[in-house]
Amino acid sequence: MVRGLLRKTKENIYKIRCEFKYYGYKPWGIGLGMKLFVDYIKIFTKIDIKNIFEIGANFAQDADYLAYTMRIKPQNVYVFEAHPELYEKIVKIHNFNAYNCAVFNEEKEIDFNIVPINSTNTGLSSMLELKDNIATKKVSVKAIRMDNFLNKNNIETISFLKLDVEGVTYEVLEGFGERIKDIEALHIEAEHGEVIFKANKYFDDISELLKRNGFDMVYFYKSYKQSDSFWVKKEMLKR
Repeated sequence: MVRGLLRKTKENIYKIRCEFKYYGYKPWGIGLGMKLFVDYIKIFTKIDIKNIFEIGANFAQDADYLAYTMRIKPQNVYVFEAHPELYEKIVKIHNFNAYNCAVFNEEKEIDFNIVPINSTNTGLSSMLELKDNIATKKVSVKAIRMDNFLNKNNIETISFLKLDVEGVTYEVLEGFGERIKDIEALHIEAEHGEVIFKANKYFDDISELLKRNGFDMVYFYKSYKQSDSFWVKKEMLKR
């Protein structure tokens, strides 16, 4: 009972903190959806969280919650956001390592479709063309591969990866190359068919790629044609 009360108090403090931190902005949630996966890490894995990566960061609210909850210093948090205006907000709000680029399976300049900064869901911005008459603007951004990024920055492992990239999850994971095996746990959003964009690869392809590289899926939730799933490197699971 005492533990539950302390946890509720900590959550309320976090909510108040976010009211000030995100004042004037419109984040899509404040990261509380990550609470479940923090519990999974603590209860079911042997992972000692050293760093956090968020690709497709939006306002970096998920990375913020993870860092706050698991007491990770800002210098060990890496966030990637291709939307230039969102990136500007991230560097104003947080002290994380922030990068205004897309993450992909190639290193090149790409067209990125952004939704307005005052949109109700800025998380819809994507490399893919959006349908349903959603207003977007094309911007040119640099795309990078994560294996090159990890090698250049001498990062040996990723403790926790949050990946939400609107239809290009498979391509982002491809860009890790052999370094995909250096991820200990990852939460991904994936598609199960065409939604407001048409992806090249869907959940079944992503699942096969992760299983082939030594991951077990420990959580899955599907709503319509999108799902959230949580994967852990096999040897990091408690047996």
